[in-house]
Amino acid sequence: MATRPKVRRQRLRLLAAAAALFTLGGMAAITLRHLGRSLPAWPGLTSLLHARIVSVQVVGAPAELASPIDDFLHGRPAAGSDLASRVAALPERFPCVKSVRLQRDWFRHSARVELSLRRAVGRVVRERRPDEFLDEDGGIFAAPAQLYPDARLEVEPGSAAAAQLQALAAMADTWARAELPSPARSVSYRSGTEGWELVLEDGTRVLWGDMQWPAEKLARLGEALADARTRFPGGLVADLRYFEDGRVLLRPYAAERQILKEVMPWRNRM
Repeated sequence: MATRPKVRRQRLRLLAAAAALFTLGGMAAITLRHLGRSLPAWPGLTSLLHARIVSVQVVGAPAELASPIDDFLHGRPAAGSDLASRVAALPERFPCVKSVRLQRDWFRHSARVELSLRRAVGRVVRERRPDEFLDEDGGIFAAPAQLYPDARLEVEPGSAAAAQLQALAAMADTWARAELPSPARSVSYRSGTEGWELVLEDGTRVLWGDMQWPAEKLARLGEALADARTRFPGGLVADLRYFEDGRVLLRPYAAERQILKEVMPWRNRM
């Protein structure tokens, strides 16, 4: 059966359109292939885009860190280094930095780096490791001493594990807010069985033990010290290691020193 002229014309138009599309597609593929050869690889293209940032504003850095951070961000880049990777490396380069955030303004060729610092709850005292601090999460980090003038509590971590340091960090805030007879001056880790020893500014020593029952220990310690000071005006030693058994032991610090004086000569004769 012969095809009608109208149907033949429609088929011819469709074939012509398909041929035109095929031709255009081939030309586009050839053009993209040549263009791809002339463009740099994707890492190189990324570097070119990052290189467009000509100014970086750092927000949240104290005066002591402003210049070192600026030098780190604007210094000669290492191979493969860009602004994003340098910003991401700030907490490693400056351990007191807790978090960073990068915002770019491509139209103004600028960037804004927002950072926050760790909050120190105490100053760590360890031999040959100056200017270390304990943060609110129990982590130990190095930082210039002038950044944390209010971190007065001296911390001797000894062999304390990470979980014990986390408990200490939470307790340090509790001690700072509590109405102790005298502010907390230092705390040191004695052992896994004996826990922590707290020393107050007035010389009172508190064998705190573990970090369980913090509120109850503070309340009972205040009552016991208030009562004992009327009878023992000198320094006191409060032993809370047996708190779970319902006991808070108190003794004059002078008596403990006398016991040490009696024991030491005996040791020297051995």
